[in-house]
Amino acid sequence: MIEDGSIKRFVQDFHKTETNNDIDQYLNLFDRNVNYFGMNYSDIRQDKSNYWLTWPLRNYVISSEIEVNKLSDSTFKVNYIYKYQLKNN
Repeated sequence: MIEDGSIKRFVQDFHKTETNNDIDQYLNLFDRNVNYFGMNYSDIRQDKSNYWLTWPLRNYVISSEIEVNKLSDSTFKVNYIYKYQLKNN
């Protein structure tokens, strides 16, 4: 059973891994059979690696409560606001 707390931790971990340049740690958050904005697992690796090269300095801050709404046993809607700053040197 998925609980609100684990979903909130996932969101926090997701944004933390965005800043540490560890692609393997980032990809560990995804299932191997993921469809993430139309990308599969290997597409995500390439896309994120390119993005991080383009924007080597990144900062993400969650600036609201993370709201979790259960839509079904396996589907949740998660709402939150985050601020980010990107720099390319």
